[in-house]
Amino acid sequence: MTQMLIRPGVWLLPEPAPLKGTLLDAATMNGDIAFTDTTGIYESYNCITTDTLAAWPCPTTVLVAPTQTAASTATTGGTLAAGTYRAVITGVNARGETVASNEISQTTTGAVSTITWNWTALTGATGYRIYVTAVGGGTGTETFLIQVGAVTTYVWTGTPAASAGAPPTINTATVSTTKNFNQSPSFVDGFRFAVYTGVICKAVGFDIPDAESQLERVFSNKESVAVARAILQNRFVASATHWAAPTDITPAGGAVDPSVGLALLEGHAGNYYGGYPLVHAGRTIGSLLTRNGQASLDGNLLRSALGTPIAADSGYEYPNSSPTGTAPAAGEQWIYASGQVTLASGPAFQTWDLDRFESGDSNRVKILRERAYVASVDCYAAAIKVKVQ
Repeated sequence: MTQMLIRPGVWLLPEPAPLKGTLLDAATMNGDIAFTDTTGIYESYNCITTDTLAAWPCPTTVLVAPTQTAASTATTGGTLAAGTYRAVITGVNARGETVASNEISQTTTGAVSTITWNWTALTGATGYRIYVTAVGGGTGTETFLIQVGAVTTYVWTGTPAASAGAPPTINTATVSTTKNFNQSPSFVDGFRFAVYTGVICKAVGFDIPDAESQLERVFSNKESVAVARAILQNRFVASATHWAAPTDITPAGGAVDPSVGLALLEGHAGNYYGGYPLVHAGRTIGSLLTRNGQASLDGNLLRSALGTPIAADSGYEYPNSSPTGTAPAAGEQWIYASGQVTLASGPAFQTWDLDRFESGDSNRVKILRERAYVASVDCYAAAIKVKVQ
């Protein structure tokens, strides 16, 4: 006897079937899962962790001038007469000398005083030069006193005495930019999840093979939505156990127009990722991005004007969440950019069971379709909050 059941209305999909979610079209798809170890599955070849790339030849910069802090005095141990003295400090390295720091004055009493001049450490300086005035000297009349090493304080006893030579007016303490060759590939973790759908129904209508065929169609059209939801919850939320939260690049003023958000994500990825990023957004945002040509359909995939693939998938939208796992305010959504997404999937399998006697409700048919996944996302991830308008 052929088993029969009623066709649920959700299976009455129009022909042709509606567009699938686009994540599966944007991801790199591997064959059937052959193992389930979730650590070190895929290697990332596009990780760049610095936002500057050295030019050729290496550009040069200059040391900034030191910052001088408050001075102090003692009434014994020196030869300084009573009065007011002023000082400026410069930094030096093998290439030259900076311009002068801010000027500090100190008043002494008696005839055997000392002055302690203080300044903050200057990265890249190998030493410092101290310029002082004679007692009662005016602002800007300092002359060379002494050069010291990589210290941040000097006690002037009055010896040596200042000599000729004013601080420089041009900064010659240049610093070469070192090229960075340590951007080696790194391993990223994968995570496992399953996508499934099913139905419970009973009575007459049509046979089991027809029901299985319709369920397969439903599964196919919604599979990408479930995968997107898994990526959102496991990669883009800080509470996930695999990675830190994406970098939030939302401007201080708050949510921006979707086109601005897309542009900011592309610009950020250009500095921090070595390949094309993948933008992840809800279908609402995907639709808004097509309004003025910021994105257009390329088959079943959206692409920005710069060619960046956009996975416009409902799985990112219901529910949508921030990098900290909170829901956005009304009229706002979060969109994300990541490195390459790689998905390894197993075969979809489908089973059914006729339950003749369960809780007094006989002849119920349960049909299940399911597929296992292992997903990895390349090292880069950023987020921005946009307006839904």
